[in-house]
Amino acid sequence: MPLSLVLNKYAKLKPNQIATRCAGREVTHAEQLERVGRLSASLKRFGVEPGDCISVLAMNSDRYLEAILASTWSGAIFNPLNTRWSLSELVAGINDSGARILFVGDEFVHHCKDLVDRCNAIMQIIYMGDGPVPLNMHSFEDLIGCGTFADAVHVSDDAVAGLFYTGGTTGVSRGVKLSHANLLSAVYGSLATGEIVRPGPMLHVAPLFHLAGIWPWLIQLSRGGSHVIMGSFDAEGVCSEVQNQAVTSTLLVPTMIKILCENLQSKNAVLPQLESILYAGSPIPDAVADQLPLLFPNARPCQIYGMTELSPVATLLLPEDHQSTKRRSVGRAALHSDIRIVGEDGDQLGPNEIGEVCVAGPNVMMGYHNRHEETSMSVKGGWMHTGDAGYLDEDGYLFLVDRIKDMIVTGGENVFSIEVENVLMEHPKIADCAVIGLQDERWGERVHAVIVLKKNCELTLEAIQSHASERLARYKIPRSMTLLDSLPVSAAGKVLKRLLRDEYAQ
Repeated sequence: MPLSLVLNKYAKLKPNQIATRCAGREVTHAEQLERVGRLSASLKRFGVEPGDCISVLAMNSDRYLEAILASTWSGAIFNPLNTRWSLSELVAGINDSGARILFVGDEFVHHCKDLVDRCNAIMQIIYMGDGPVPLNMHSFEDLIGCGTFADAVHVSDDAVAGLFYTGGTTGVSRGVKLSHANLLSAVYGSLATGEIVRPGPMLHVAPLFHLAGIWPWLIQLSRGGSHVIMGSFDAEGVCSEVQNQAVTSTLLVPTMIKILCENLQSKNAVLPQLESILYAGSPIPDAVADQLPLLFPNARPCQIYGMTELSPVATLLLPEDHQSTKRRSVGRAALHSDIRIVGEDGDQLGPNEIGEVCVAGPNVMMGYHNRHEETSMSVKGGWMHTGDAGYLDEDGYLFLVDRIKDMIVTGGENVFSIEVENVLMEHPKIADCAVIGLQDERWGERVHAVIVLKKNCELTLEAIQSHASERLARYKIPRSMTLLDSLPVSAAGKVLKRLLRDEYAQ
């Protein structure tokens, strides 16, 4: 079913329940439906038709969600833009999508003149802030206030709902087309797999331009729950919102969890109110995972593995799995997905054999926008080739060993960087690390460690090698290292190893 039906359902079933809380504003389900219908009417007056693309460039807010809903209510395609992009990247993305309408937040108004000059398809810009409306823009609230109510445009389940640009770890930005059926199959399939979210308000801090932000919003939307929205992640703010708004669940990337844990430890505090912690992007380091029961005594953690092209969920490591020997896995296939491991020849491999992770199901993307050849290379016979290397055990749990492109071949031996990183993270002076392969005249590639030390700590390469030698084969031990204050990460919390390889290639 299209997203518009979900919105309409709870406006009738729970009209007076709070739908969103943000920046001191409260909106009920019935009010949200009215606002979305009125905003949609204004979009239609601007000439928006079903299938048109509408971009959003803003930090998280309740209005961001209403812009998305109004787009789908109009039968259009919503296109959240990465707030970390440069102007040139924004221009490229908007021109590739052909977006006709741009919703813009206060933080990005300064880009608008250049965007209008360089993006020919843009017809109108809608200002989402509360200040004076900039020249040649329309006020978000005025469009709602002066508009009539437009009925939802009913589209096929297979119509494109969203266009999400991805490619943070590869450097190639590609628009992923996801249909209403793609998105909602991942939502309802996840909910049917296990109890991953507890009743109560959900806090949204992951960026809404990413599926790590959109998916939990859709999870809560599909349940008719309340949303508490923060503009961006801030540890103090998260603690405050959880306590003051009776928040019971949230999604965080591991980097956020680590910062939040450090904040609570520094104050000798706990957050018993939080009952569900969803996390995505990468596994939680063991040292951080061990702190969760102490700092969040009532929380049930759930890991999501997937990618934008999978809407975005492939597997779930359920709360009960975190207490078992499967804790180092990324869980089992969610109800809506099927997983197989294939070798270089494309044949399916058996249990515990390492190969490429492939996923099939109604959550697999419609394709890359304007990139038919890349689509056919990635989706073969309905199976999405993820580029991740891993294996399935006898019980169907998926264990990741690396990105295929991140595997290091040194002296003819394969080294999976995740294995080395797990060992290095056991060192008491290491706060974070990434392991990459660098060209080496003797070995072809050498194992190189990029290390972030804990505060007021010092560490030598020899000390790291001594630590690793107790747990790793000799060829897996780092032969060189770099110390950094922090690692470059994508919006999903994934370390951008491509940037590290480029930086240290020489």
